[in-house]
Amino acid sequence: MVPKISIITFFIRFVCSILDLFIYLQNIIFLVGGLSILSGTFFALAQKRLKRLMIYSSIAQVGFLVIALAINTFDSSVAIYFYLFIYLITSILI
Repeated sequence: MVPKISIITFFIRFVCSILDLFIYLQNIIFLVGGLSILSGTFFALAQKRLKRLMIYSSIAQVGFLVIALAINTFDSSVAIYFYLFIYLITSILI
């Protein structure tokens, strides 16, 4: 879970540094996030082992984070960290 927090923080800072070019990449990032959600969800449905289910669920969760990153507002950054905090708590409890 800690690597996800550091990677998302890196991408938020990276997006802030290339703000002029980010406008052109925004649609691609939305597409990647949506595909991550769809693939993670549909592959998780077919799993019989809990470990694989959690892995595919994690792929879908990162898709939600990527879509929030593509919005690139202050509110989306706050939502990303709130989502990561809640995801951290649920990961610990599972």
